[in-house]
Amino acid sequence: MGKGFRKRHAILSLISAFLTFVPGVTLKAAVPVHDEMDRARAWVKENFSSSWPAAKLPPFSFLYGGKPSGDLLKGWRLRVSPETRRAAETQQSYCYTDPATGLEVTSELTRYDDFPAVEWVLNFKNTGHKPTPILQDVRALNLRFQNDGGNFVLHWALGSNAGPTDFIPVDQTLAPGAQVSIAPVGGRSSNTTALPFFNLRHLELKPTADAEPMKNMVSLLFMAVA
Repeated sequence: MGKGFRKRHAILSLISAFLTFVPGVTLKAAVPVHDEMDRARAWVKENFSSSWPAAKLPPFSFLYGGKPSGDLLKGWRLRVSPETRRAAETQQSYCYTDPATGLEVTSELTRYDDFPAVEWVLNFKNTGHKPTPILQDVRALNLRFQNDGGNFVLHWALGSNAGPTDFIPVDQTLAPGAQVSIAPVGGRSSNTTALPFFNLRHLELKPTADAEPMKNMVSLLFMAVA
């Protein structure tokens, strides 16, 4: 065995021993409050409309035939499936169809009864009789956040290359106009430079009754899937 393997094995053994032999340690999952659940439901209602054309486009984007989806989707047909239940999950699909070429873009959305999280998967299908125009620059998540005061902080972590910096967390304050690109290398999901997860937090300063500033934190967690 190599020296590095023995060192990592010793560290893991120490962690295991600590969790095993320290009495009275209880790890509990975070319990969401009603306000968080209400905000999640309101976000879905605002961003995935059942009526079309809607005042707000869905939170994804792509280029189709060189044209942005924001311009195209307004003229496409929308079909919304009935909700289906599975344990604590509610699933529903939103299918947008191009009447000219037959391309279908389906967003399969899942909401949860026990946690304020929303996830969706995009599927593209050619239902026409000819090859479609070029589909490119697909962004399963494309959102704009308004900053009315305070800063945005991006929390992310390095990936792993079997070194001492594996999975080190990074807290990055975003300056106005800043562009940040986070991606692993080598085609693997968490190789060296990044994990496929990040958390965007807005630190908003609001006055309290005694005029002292208070940090109001709104956190959003995203998972990027290759």
